[in-house]
Amino acid sequence: MSTAVHDSSTTQLIPIKRIARSLNISVPTITRLVLRGEFPHWVDIGVRKKQFILDEVLTWWRTRLGGKNGTPFPLATEDPDDYK
Repeated sequence: MSTAVHDSSTTQLIPIKRIARSLNISVPTITRLVLRGEFPHWVDIGVRKKQFILDEVLTWWRTRLGGKNGTPFPLATEDPDDYK
């Protein structure tokens, strides 16, 4: 679990569904990665509303997968279903 304090004026939150689409994996897979400590922890912003701090996901990406090769994080475009 992340214990860092973030300035809410500069923190960009991304819904779990958008992160899942970006990585081409399922929401349950992201949940398992988080619970195993292999992915940044989400921020709970409501009942069943999990979002991630984009900077933490980008840091994770740079140390794993395609990010090690300099490939930019493939952030999917925003979709209205991301917030349901």
